[in-house]
Amino acid sequence: MHQRGRQRERDREAMMVSRPKFLSRVTVEPVLFLYMLGIFLLYGVIQALIYRRVCLESFGDGACGDSLYHQDNQDKLDSVQADASKWIK
Repeated sequence: MHQRGRQRERDREAMMVSRPKFLSRVTVEPVLFLYMLGIFLLYGVIQALIYRRVCLESFGDGACGDSLYHQDNQDKLDSVQADASKWIK
């Protein structure tokens, strides 16, 4: 049992030595930037998926393409946006 603990300690030391040196110079700002970039990109995708789902549930597959954003379908678009706002909260 004691031998296993020593092996773990050696493994930890080996991992610390093998870490690239440039990681020790990385500050929190680039990490935070990449995290926030990922979150903001995700919000756009989630919003589009919610719009698509609400449209499919309300009007079926035929009305949920690019034609939804045409002037003739303004009432459908308003309905989709109103229903999607309940999901996005």
